[in-house]
Amino acid sequence: MSRNTLVDLVIAGAVGLAAAEAHASWPICGFLHEHSNYGEPTYMASVGANVSYFGESFNDKASSLTVTPDCTLELWEDSDYRWSSLTFNGGSAGFFLPWIGESWNDRVSSFKCTCAR
Repeated sequence: MSRNTLVDLVIAGAVGLAAAEAHASWPICGFLHEHSNYGEPTYMASVGANVSYFGESFNDKASSLTVTPDCTLELWEDSDYRWSSLTFNGGSAGFFLPWIGESWNDRVSSFKCTCAR
């Protein structure tokens, strides 16, 4: 295992612990980040949020994401929950995606976030 891989795993573990702690006390479902590797600016998704359109401030800008434990973040390519969609489940430890991929990078326009808590 390379040193960089080990460092990445340690960072991911620390982020996972922080997300688990946030899950216990914050009404946060997840985060969408404008840049890969969780770069800022960041859009914070509240538990139960249904956003049919980001507006110009964050529309078509998401490149990475975080989903807190026990939550599900569903993304759509267009406003009003239309066209293609992707679903990410936080599971018991949270879910971390440092890059959303070529086909979805800078394409998210709406989302729904639910949590089992």
